[in-house]
Amino acid sequence: MQNKSSVIVRGLCAGVITVWLMGCGGGGGGGNENPTPPQLAPETLAGKSITVAENNFPIRVWSFTENLTWDEFSNGALTRSGTYQYSKASSTATLLLRDNLNTNETINVNLTFTSLTAGNYTYTTTPTHTSGAGTFSNFSTTPPPPSGNPPGGDPGGNTGLAPTTISGRTMIGTRTQTSTGPAGQTHTYTFTGNTFTDVDNDERGTGFYTWAPNGNEANLVLNYTGSSGPRDLRGDEHALAMTFTTTNRGTFRSSYRSGNEVILINGTFEFQ
Repeated sequence: MQNKSSVIVRGLCAGVITVWLMGCGGGGGGGNENPTPPQLAPETLAGKSITVAENNFPIRVWSFTENLTWDEFSNGALTRSGTYQYSKASSTATLLLRDNLNTNETINVNLTFTSLTAGNYTYTTTPTHTSGAGTFSNFSTTPPPPSGNPPGGDPGGNTGLAPTTISGRTMIGTRTQTSTGPAGQTHTYTFTGNTFTDVDNDERGTGFYTWAPNGNEANLVLNYTGSSGPRDLRGDEHALAMTFTTTNRGTFRSSYRSGNEVILINGTFEFQ
């Protein structure tokens, strides 16, 4: 009876190991052999925006509201607008975009998050049946207004750390990480009206910019129309998602497009 009882106990313990993936007794049992995959995709897109990049297309920003509407901006202009549906599963998500502004298309997008702020996507459209793929980055949340302040804040503009306007100011941007490797490069940007100048050693670019502040964050899009120096910057686009930690300083994540090449850049900035 003693031996039979021992067999039963060992059998039950083995069953517990099988069901609960736990060790029995003090013998240092096994761990979880099927870890939960990372949950990189957000629960919702409401109040958020992403920067999308695709070969042979300009950089675009998709912006989503709590009312299930979305807008697409390219070169600072509204290019698509409509309604959306979103569904997530772990680190992937499906996004259904309906454009009611220009094309009346439905765009079926499959998102794969490789981090909390970036990833890859594929899409197909109906009824035109086109398809493509690209990358997205700068996934950011638009913070709500501070408690007690109405949306939009006072008549002077933004209520957070990001300034209402950057016209007449100079910004120093330093690249701390890039998808192509080199870092440490510093650019000096000067903003006047809706135009900018970008100077980096012997390289100089000029063009038009759009500035969209929201609380402690802002989106800055630079469209290069002129340049002088060893590299032709005309036609390049730089889309930055900026987070202010003080009224003059912060960090940014960005996508820089030059021809068919897209470079992802992280860095710091300081306004003077």
